[in-house]
Amino acid sequence: MLKYRRTLLRLRQKKANEESEKAMKIEKEAEQELSEAKPAMEAAAAAVDCLSKPMLTELKGLAKPPAGVDKVTNACLILIEKEYKPKKQTWARAKTMMQNVDAFKTKLSEFKGESITEEEVGMLKKYVEDESFSPEKMQSKSAAAANLCNWVV
Repeated sequence: MLKYRRTLLRLRQKKANEESEKAMKIEKEAEQELSEAKPAMEAAAAAVDCLSKPMLTELKGLAKPPAGVDKVTNACLILIEKEYKPKKQTWARAKTMMQNVDAFKTKLSEFKGESITEEEVGMLKKYVEDESFSPEKMQSKSAAAANLCNWVV
């Protein structure tokens, strides 16, 4: 009976050690992912900080956006407004999203990047992989679009 208990204890201890090792591995991977994501999160926060009310007012005041700017606002519609239907990702809809500039900036600054779903990543892929979708290329078109682009990527 005593031998049985010792064997049982050893098995439980072995299993506990294995589970502990798995947990430590998961923790290490999570810390690595967080350290890799931290610069992107800081860049996104800085992009929002750089957005001024006049910049956004100018952007939303455009009758028609310059080429590529609509891609940036479509990406924002996906992330901020959860507008997944391409037919509804229009310039008019984007202007509505930015209508109250202060509320829009608040949504951007409070956005949690970790809440992005796989579905949203898939929808954003066509934008972020487009070579014209970069803050540098947007800068010549609109300072607000450049900062929003930086926020998206």
